[in-house]
Amino acid sequence: MTIKEIAKQHGVILMFCDMEAEGGYIFVREEKFIFLNNNLEEKDLLRVFYHEMSHVLNHTEMQSVYNKTYTAHSRIEADANRDMIKKEIRDVIDYCDNDESSILNWKRVAEIIDLPLTSTNEWLIKEELSEYYLG
Repeated sequence: MTIKEIAKQHGVILMFCDMEAEGGYIFVREEKFIFLNNNLEEKDLLRVFYHEMSHVLNHTEMQSVYNKTYTAHSRIEADANRDMIKKEIRDVIDYCDNDESSILNWKRVAEIIDLPLTSTNEWLIKEELSEYYLG
């Protein structure tokens, strides 16, 4: 599924524009908008889209507190980053699951999606692999 199809499925208006930031989201009345920098490379575009979609799907009610405190802002951004990474991990698992010769371990998944080898990323990847294969 393309990012345009995912956005449409969730009733999101997707805008590509020249901007300094990589992306952003906003809710105006009942409309949901995601803005993406049209100069992003494809892999970065997908990563930013997943991050912004997390905001749209999970943070609609939190927009008013987003910039009120550093703690609220940091928590919302960390949540969106976690969701983005989980979505990327799931994409890799789904892609590799179709190829029986693919053997996935957490380091290989991190390598494929260009994630640093940190203990947090190890935990996220292992959690997604377990959930996918063990249900």
